[in-house]
Amino acid sequence: MNNISELHRLESKQKALKLLDKLVSTPRKTAKQSKNIPFFDFPDGPKYYHFVRGWEFAVPEWFHNRLGCKVGKETSRLQYEELTEKEKIMCKPDEKGMTSIARDIEFQSSAFCFKKNDVIKKTPAAYVLVDSEGNKNPIRIEGWPDKSTTYILVKDANEAVPAYTTIDRETKEKIHHKRYSGKVTFEFSQNDEIELKTLSQDEFIKFLIEG
Repeated sequence: MNNISELHRLESKQKALKLLDKLVSTPRKTAKQSKNIPFFDFPDGPKYYHFVRGWEFAVPEWFHNRLGCKVGKETSRLQYEELTEKEKIMCKPDEKGMTSIARDIEFQSSAFCFKKNDVIKKTPAAYVLVDSEGNKNPIRIEGWPDKSTTYILVKDANEAVPAYTTIDRETKEKIHHKRYSGKVTFEFSQNDEIELKTLSQDEFIKFLIEG
């Protein structure tokens, strides 16, 4: 790995750790504020086989929901003519030709939810890419080391729940619920030795970033 790649890797780790700290301290009701601060930075790679750039472990793109990437609704006020034909059927313009429309958006939260039987490997080359003819080939991406036998196997897990607020039905008072960081129990296999570890979901992601 050259010095430029090493520098980019370090920058990606630092960026991810800062965002992790920010997400952990963000209440659920303001989680959508993080929608423009993606947790992911995918390098080029085969279709469906992109990995988070710069982390110590090769976390594949299909785990994006495990890392708290969620879909929610965002209401925008737009000119009626800006809507799709399907949206126009559901909405009516006001006297100014404007209308409010709720659209799905993808946003970053701290509702981390790695689950039992999830497997994460040390490098993309440890995963197998099956081409259109059924041939199996290791995935090689510039900047990543060659194939490694180091891997993580999740044995048990509870998902994290961001801090949030509810209203008591009787007293109408606000009840503030503290964040629950969840739990991940996993096998860490390295150099033919298997160690059982238990971390919170937050700590587990930090482990994936730093090693």
